[in-house]
Amino acid sequence: MKTNPHFPLFEGWSQEYAGFTYSIQDKEKIINYIRGQKEHHKRVSFADEYRKVILESGTGIDETYFMKD
Repeated sequence: MKTNPHFPLFEGWSQEYAGFTYSIQDKEKIINYIRGQKEHHKRVSFADEYRKVILESGTGIDETYFMKD
């Protein structure tokens, strides 16, 4: 995203990112989440948050493969 002309003001704090689709009604919620993401991930691990997103979507997790290198 740092090199994508559609996001000229994007400044990432991490080397890797994930993208998810949300409704336009969630736009402000998502913007606020991104603004506080660096601090948020000092308290909540990426794995814990990723697990929550997957489970909230109604998708199951196969622990054999979850977050494996």
